[in-house]
Order: sequence, then C-alpha cells, then structure tokens
Amino acid sequence: ELSKFLGVIVSSLVPLACQNAKVLNLLTTLVVKNEVHLYEAIKLVDPFPPDPEFLPLREVYCRIKYAAGPFSLDDEVKQFLGVASGHLGCRVEGLHHLRKQLSEKKWELRQMYSDMRTMRGFSEDCATSPLHRLICALVELTVTPDKQVSEEASRCLGELGPLDLGTMILKPEQGHVASKPLKNKEGSLVALARHVMQLMVEYLVDPQISVVQAASDALYSILSTEQGRAAADVKIPDGVQLERSIIVPFYHCGEARGKWGLVVSEDHMSQVVDQGYLWVPVEDCTHDTWITNLVCTLLEAYPEDSFLRQLAPVSFSEELLPLLVDLLLCTGKKICQTVVSKNMRYFFKQHYDGHKSR
Repeated sequence: ELSKFLGVIVSSLVPLACQNAKVLNLLTTLVVKNEVHLYEAIKLVDPFPPDPEFLPLREVYCRIKYAAGPFSLDDEVKQFLGVASGHLGCRVEGLHHLRKQLSEKKWELRQMYSDMRTMRGFSEDCATSPLHRLICALVELTVTPDKQVSEEASRCLGELGPLDLGTMILKPEQGHVASKPLKNKEGSLVALARHVMQLMVEYLVDPQISVVQAASDALYSILSTEQGRAAADVKIPDGVQLERSIIVPFYHCGEARGKWGLVVSEDHMSQVVDQGYLWVPVEDCTHDTWITNLVCTLLEAYPEDSFLRQLAPVSFSEELLPLLVDLLLCTGKKICQTVVSKNMRYFFKQHYDGHKSR
C-alpha cells in the first residue's frame, strides 16, 4: 500500500528535508532502507536535489531508474509524464531535471518535433504524442498554487521553444460530465464537492502551512460524510479523476456521518448578502479583494460545521463563486434566489452604466 503513496510523500518531504534532519532520515528509511520492497515505486518518483545530503538517495534512485541503461529524451519525457499524472502540485525537482534534459538534448528534441510532423493533427493523435502531452502537463503546472512549480514549468516551456506543433489541438476533446445537468441541490452539491476536493489536493502542497491546514480540514470534513465519499467515487467520462492514493488518508476510520446539513441562514442572506456595496464596492479595491470578500460572505450563510465554512482561508474564490451561486439558487428558498438575482442584476447594471458614462 505504501508504494501507492510514495511519489506524493517523497515530493512533499524533499523541501522539508533540506531544513530538518528528522525528515531526511525518514526519506532515507523509505528509499534507501526499503529499496527492495519499494523498487517499482521508486522508479516513479521525481529526482532528488543535487545537495550533498541527498547523495545516498540519488544513488539508489539513479541505480533503479537507469538499470536498463541511459534514457533518451523521449524516455525522460515519458517518465516525467508518468509521474505527473499522479501529483501535479509538487514537481519542482522533476521540472529541474526535465529542463536540464531539454536544454542538453536539443538534437533529440528536434528529432521528436520532426517525428511529430508525420501526425495528422487529430485529437486522438495528440493523446498519444509525448510532446503534446508534455506541453499540456506543463501548461497545467504553470497555474498551480506553488510559485516555484509554476516558474519552473514556464522555463521548461521556454526550452521547448515556439516550434510548429502541426495542430491547434493540444488535448483530446473532453466529454461532458453528465448527459444532462443536475438542476437540483443534490447535483449542485456533488459538483461543488468534486471541484473543491480536486482543488484541495493541489493546495496540500502550498508553501503556506495555513493553506495546507485549511485544505486538509476541508478534505477531512467532506470525506466524513456519505455524500462526500459518494462524490469522490463518481467517475467523470473523459474528465479529471480524483487521485485515490492522495485522498484516502483523509477518510475517517469509522462510519460516515449522514447527509450534509447545509441549511442556509435566511437572516444572513437578507441582512448581510443583500447589500449593494458587497457586490459593487463603493471604495476602490482590487479584484482579488472584492471576489474573496464576496465568496467568504456567501460561505458564512452556511452552518459553522459545514465543510464550506472551512474553505474561507483558501484563496480560490474565482473558481468557487459560480458553483456556490448555483448551489444557493438550487436551495429552493425564495430569499436566496431573490437576493442573488437582484444583486447580480445590480452588479451588471452598475458596470454597464459606468462604461456608458466614459
């Protein structure tokens, strides 16, 4: 079972091991002392840093990874993609190594581009093309919360250069999440929970420990309920699936609680949310400040023990707002529909009037 989690564990512990001897000892125990037991799993972790303290770990890793001989650039890219599918949010050392390979093996890179020109450019071809898949993975990594990961992914894209990919399609066409939308509270809640869980997994490796704590608390809260576990098990056709090896530690050992008690406070909606200055601030403020304040105020309409209340410390308001508004509209309470509709009209009217007056 440990082998399923090794990639995430190693990538999460490496930054801490640089400053803490106990963490380094833990990594040594996992990789060096358990080389035989975790042989296959060690192949699929990112490279270790070049610092002297990681030398024993690097020796074991390289001996296992290159047991069959040196890797070509194509092999390195496929190796990177194999690791990337598991945990996109903690890839700094893997990206360092990839950038070095892309920089030093330009001839092989040109050959990969040359081979790609024989493709027809259809979406199914892109699904099997290492270069197309690599670009997609790097683009996703440029928008992860970790600034180091984002910057290093951008540098890798720079090493790839502005060459012709032979197609405007980078990814195969994605299927719809469902044949028809779930226009009810339960469906909206499942959609929100799935989206939140996916985002929380990314925030588990955020540099700020307070964000990691909030993300962990939210995952524990969601997966403590029957609905949360059901949402985690939903299979999305051609969509992003939750990585089970990452979320399993957040399952409670005991029985799951009953259904989410997401009762909306009507007083909060009418007295706090139904304020024009919340939707269109009178004083100048940044977009981030405005949308974070709006989303946090909407979250406060739910009970204290709701997993939604634990999302306030995590800054992903822009992704959360549409799903949160949809959930409020699906509660069936007239006050929610009235307040949201009224203030959204006010928001657009104010901006339209302001644009006309310029």
